[in-house]
Amino acid sequence: MALLPDALTRQQITLYYLWLLERAPEPSAIQSYLTARVSRTALLETIVGSEEFAQRLERGRNRDPWAVLGRAMRA
Repeated sequence: MALLPDALTRQQITLYYLWLLERAPEPSAIQSYLTARVSRTALLETIVGSEEFAQRLERGRNRDPWAVLGRAMRA
């Protein structure tokens, strides 16, 4: 069950989340908290409302998040 019903909002939040995790110079307090509480895939699944979509984003996290999101949305 997704926390946010609007697809565009979910996409924006997912991209921002990926951007934060990949580009932060050091783990922030929120990153440490999230890491301790939930897995990245579980959090992504909650945001996007789909386990399969969350796994695609997780597998592509080391690539450009815009490209990963675009491919995942088209699949």
